[in-house]
Amino acid sequence: MTNPFKKHIDRELEEDEVNQITGNPKTSSSLKWPALGQLVFSSALKNVHPLKSEKETDLTKLHLRKPLDSTWPRVNSSFPTGESNPNFTALQRELFTVMNSYKDLYYPSRMATAQGEEVRHIYCLHALNHVLKANAQVLNNNSKKRDQKTALDDEELRDQGLTRPKVLIVVPFRESALRVVQLFISLLEVPGKKVDVSNKKRFKDEFGSDPEDRPPNLKRPEDYEAIFAGNIDDHFRIGLSILQKSVRLYSPFYSSDIIIASPLGLRTIIGSEGEKKRDFDFISSIEVLVIDQADIYLMQNWEHVLLLMSHLNLQPKDSHGVDFSRVRMWNLSNWASYYRQTLLFSALQDPQINSIFNKHCFNYSGQVGAQTAQRVLTQ
Repeated sequence: MTNPFKKHIDRELEEDEVNQITGNPKTSSSLKWPALGQLVFSSALKNVHPLKSEKETDLTKLHLRKPLDSTWPRVNSSFPTGESNPNFTALQRELFTVMNSYKDLYYPSRMATAQGEEVRHIYCLHALNHVLKANAQVLNNNSKKRDQKTALDDEELRDQGLTRPKVLIVVPFRESALRVVQLFISLLEVPGKKVDVSNKKRFKDEFGSDPEDRPPNLKRPEDYEAIFAGNIDDHFRIGLSILQKSVRLYSPFYSSDIIIASPLGLRTIIGSEGEKKRDFDFISSIEVLVIDQADIYLMQNWEHVLLLMSHLNLQPKDSHGVDFSRVRMWNLSNWASYYRQTLLFSALQDPQINSIFNKHCFNYSGQVGAQTAQRVLTQ
């Protein structure tokens, strides 16, 4: 199996393929998988085929970048996995098959209870794996350029976007962002080696919660408790830069690999027509977009989500110090939206959420939409 990251990123689309993506109606086929249930595979390109549910369990064969191949089993150990596949739950294994194929995914059965954490774990694994591979490619090419013993074809060194942020994770509350960051840190921590995390205290103060803030003795349904646990402030954004042995929290956006934000947190920086201080260049080169708990945004302000989608992968207004000789041709051609993978999770199907998937996602690798839950929660 070739490295799915390289296969997806290195593919050079032709002009007529881009025209097909933007102009053709999508063709679709459906398939039933054991855990995800009925799936619809769709693509505007003729040569994209449905995926088969994979049984591979060897983490290196799944192209997990070090240290994830050794840290993932520990981080994921709280979930019941089967003997045949000790590293994933049945749901996670199938979700990861889709994620690792770089197709878009819409999963409308993401419950807020235990199963929601299963989903959060698997998209964090995929997002971090993507960033580690992208950063390793840049570092590798930097050293090739430094040594330059052999004549280098500059085209081979094109390994980045027009701006640095590669992954955008949209979550509803500070508590959700806290859990994502904690997962990233756990996934980078090898036994005996602490990851150096800068601005940890500030992060805990701003994103953590005080147990005394909880209203006393109110009995509420389990899913309510799960959704509204912890710090439920919905106005935040934070950049993370992932270095070889450290994580920098609150890195400036143009020095960040990952941005975690709420729709409102993004709305206040993207701004609207006519506002002087607005910025959306930092989302110009997003390669993996995760929108988690999309149903909650229907209760907040759906306009913020639509605003975000219409400002993703646009050509930046400023160069932000980029070395153009290292920028991929498809980024320079303004084709980033055809390479962006979108992972959309919600607890229910809704026409407004469906329309995000149908009208704002143009991934050349195609799309996978789950219908509704097949799985009965036993936890």
